[in-house]
Amino acid sequence: TIGANATIPRNAVFYRAGSFTDPDGGPWTAQVDYGTGAGFQSLAVVAKQFVVRRAYTTNGTYTVRVRVCDSTSRCTTSQLTLTVQTSVTAVPVQPLAVCANVVLGQRLGLWGYTNPNSWIVDIPVGARNRFVPGNSNVLQATSFLPGTWPGAASTVQGSATSLTWQLDGQAAVMNASTPRCV
Repeated sequence: TIGANATIPRNAVFYRAGSFTDPDGGPWTAQVDYGTGAGFQSLAVVAKQFVVRRAYTTNGTYTVRVRVCDSTSRCTTSQLTLTVQTSVTAVPVQPLAVCANVVLGQRLGLWGYTNPNSWIVDIPVGARNRFVPGNSNVLQATSFLPGTWPGAASTVQGSATSLTWQLDGQAAVMNASTPRCV
C-alpha cells in the first residue's frame, strides 16, 4: 500500500515508502503514476518495498497510484490523493539521542530524528540545526526524510557532560543517562 492521503507545500518533495504482500512470490514489477499527466513509469522494488519520491511545483490535487504485478501477471493498485498548496504548516522535525557508549573516556553517540511530515524537510546547518556546546556542524543530516531515522549523525564527545542537538526548535540531549548502544 502507498498509505494515507497527504498535503504538502508547493516545491516540496513528496516522499512515501510503501510495501505489499504476495503469496505467489516474485519477481515483481512496479509502476507509479504521480498524477501529473505523464502516466505510469517504472518504480524500483526491493524486498516487497518501494519508495515514491517526487517534487511538486504546482498547486493542485494529484492522484498518486502505484501498481505492482507479480510473475503470474496478477496486479494490484494502491492510490492516495496528494494536495499541493502554497503554504502548509510543517510539524517540527524532532532530534533523537539514540544511544551512546563511553570508550577511552570519550562518549561516542548515535543520533537520529523523526520527521512527521509527508515531505522532505531541508534544514541547513546553522541556528536551526546545530550541536551545542562546541562545533555546530558534525556532518549531521540536513535533508530529513519523513519517518523515524536513527543514524542521522554520530558524535565523539570529549570533556562536556552533555551534548545537545538543536533542530527545528526542538532539542535532544546526550549525557550519562543516554541508553547504551548494543
